[in-house]
Amino acid sequence: MAYLGLNRFSDAKAIRNKELAANLGLHWTHIDLYGIAVVENDAAAMQQEIGWAKGNTYEFFMLEIVAGVEAAAGKLQKARETYRQAMESARRGEFDGIARNMAVDLDLVETELGNASQTSRAPSAVPNSEHARKAAAHIFAMTGDLGRAGALAAELLKDAPTDTYVNNVWVPSIRAEIEVSRGDPAKAIELLKATSLYEFGWKAHGWPSYVRGRAYLRAQKGKEAAAEFQKILDHRGVCLADSLATVFYALSHLQLARGRAMSGDAAGARTAYQDFFNLWKDADSDIPILKQAKAEYAKLQ
Repeated sequence: MAYLGLNRFSDAKAIRNKELAANLGLHWTHIDLYGIAVVENDAAAMQQEIGWAKGNTYEFFMLEIVAGVEAAAGKLQKARETYRQAMESARRGEFDGIARNMAVDLDLVETELGNASQTSRAPSAVPNSEHARKAAAHIFAMTGDLGRAGALAAELLKDAPTDTYVNNVWVPSIRAEIEVSRGDPAKAIELLKATSLYEFGWKAHGWPSYVRGRAYLRAQKGKEAAAEFQKILDHRGVCLADSLATVFYALSHLQLARGRAMSGDAAGARTAYQDFFNLWKDADSDIPILKQAKAEYAKLQ
């Protein structure tokens, strides 16, 4: 995990393969090897790990990561189906809470890609878990239901008043998202100061930096926004172990382009847009954020 966090993928792969050779591998071993294969663009290795998971008790964990990789490439129809397969696999294993968490995650992916109207509205009955509540709170904040977003943040604090990540990552991120929606990005940026020590750890996955970058965009501070999204792109390894983080990583190419364009760096913006379009070369054509990106790029020509 340390090697992954340092983007030392070959070293991480060597350790995981040693585990397998010693019959010490767990499902997380195979999930990490799948993520490394994604980085290395090794389709055969990706399929090998997916094949290992098929029929396994914890197959749903692999399917969830695969769904995130598909969504990160703009293959939203495939991602929806894979998320549904993951939820069905979790329910078969009687992991109903995990299945409900995944339903909220899919709604957050839809929201991030501009498809808020397509969500299942799973957050209307938010599962009683930290993961689901923080994801649902972001959905509510981004779609204007600020009261419910704030209530979920308060619930998280009430249930875990001394939890490091609740206090220093999730609640500040939720409240910052609320302030962005209210049109007060300066307050959002101030709230996110608490996250700086933790944002590239294995639980945060760069999420606070993504919210901070969006706040800088709203504040018309393109250079600062670009720096935040570049930080995410510089920490790809940390973004591999979470299905949502892979989506934020991919979208950071687009957000970087927007920050550069705002700061007057047209050439840099074009490069970042092209990087995003390359990632999404096989994407579904009707995704709102892709349509927006194409329109923005056309204005730079």
